Amino acid sequence: MRRPGCALIPALLGLSLLVQAEPVQLNSLEWPPYSGSLSGQGFLSSLLREALARENYQLTVKIYPWKRATGLAMQGEEGALGFFSASPIECAAARGQLSDPIGYYQLTLAQRSDALTIWREASEFHGKRIGVVEGYDNGKQIDALIYAGKVQADYSSSDVQNLNKLAAGRLAAAVVDKRVFSYYQHKLGLDQLLVGPANLTRRLPLHVCFNQSPSAERLRQALNRQLSGLDLEQYAERYLAHLAKAGKPSNATPKPDTAGLAK
Repeated sequence: MRRPGCALIPALLGLSLLVQAEPVQLNSLEWPPYSGSLSGQGFLSSLLREALARENYQLTVKIYPWKRATGLAMQGEEGALGFFSASPIECAAARGQLSDPIGYYQLTLAQRSDALTIWREASEFHGKRIGVVEGYDNGKQIDALIYAGKVQADYSSSDVQNLNKLAAGRLAAAVVDKRVFSYYQHKLGLDQLLVGPANLTRRLPLHVCFNQSPSAERLRQALNRQLSGLDLEQYAERYLAHLAKAGKPSNATPKPDTAGLAK
């Protein structure tokens, strides 16, 4: 005879599997709204956490300066299995393995609104000082100009430092992602800055860059299974809409409703 309590066993086993989700760690940087000190640690952190939960992983995202984030991840220190958000160039430089795309970015040049001319071509900055963040992929146009010595690269440790230098008049322009610029322009009140009508790059993919360990490879495959068919831009826009409704972005931004990855 079947005991009344037997029907509970499958449900309890399923609950046990959820409770025992495997903890994993990825590193990232302060790069809002993609990642950092804001709701859900940014929309890419939120997306990754939800996607990996479906594979029975419990994701922790550790935020570091970019070079430290990548170095620790590639050496597997502190349990890290990889870092994001990485371009293919950045991951190749770190000798890692790329995930499928987790989102998209687009680089532009910010400049002061009181500049004599608003830029339309990167070549307009020949002989001038351009702000870049150390370790970032700046796009082919700017990197080629830096390599050829046609512009002077001024290196900063973060986008905030880079944009503040520009606001203070120490740079002719600063390389920045369009979404990052929009976020910091509002958060820091940088109304004296703007971006030109052109872009340095088309919309390009972002990835998780995994180290070469077997554990990282298993996690990469699990993530790719969940990324297949996702509408990444829809997820991003839904997150950003909640930030906009909350007014000025801050660490106290209410948690956005990102339940359910769009298929």
